Amino acid sequence: MDGKTCGSTGNLSRHLKSHMDKIDPSTKKQADFMKKFLTQDTDERIPYSDEIFREKLAIWITIDDQPFTVTECQEFKELVKVCNEKAELPSADTVRRDVLKLYNKYRIDVKHMLQVSSYF
Repeated sequence: MDGKTCGSTGNLSRHLKSHMDKIDPSTKKQADFMKKFLTQDTDERIPYSDEIFREKLAIWITIDDQPFTVTECQEFKELVKVCNEKAELPSADTVRRDVLKLYNKYRIDVKHMLQVSSYF
């Protein structure tokens, strides 16, 4: 591993956390928005569930531009089984539905954030 991220906001989050004194919380909305962004902790351990696994799989497939059929690749199946033998990989059609569901959720969330944020 070369230490690079795969398109996440981890570096931005770490940078902002290390420079909290430079953030100008001139408005309550801006301060609340920044606080919400900075408190998203992705390093905490999440107990396994099929629902969470499918959601995280859909996020990874989307962010990493993987084909929905990656779940049908034998090597990928073996990799997942090494990580958690109870994990059940969904079909490509199910992954497609999960990605669309995720898109609709994020679209609504972003729309709401833009409506309540006066600085966008």
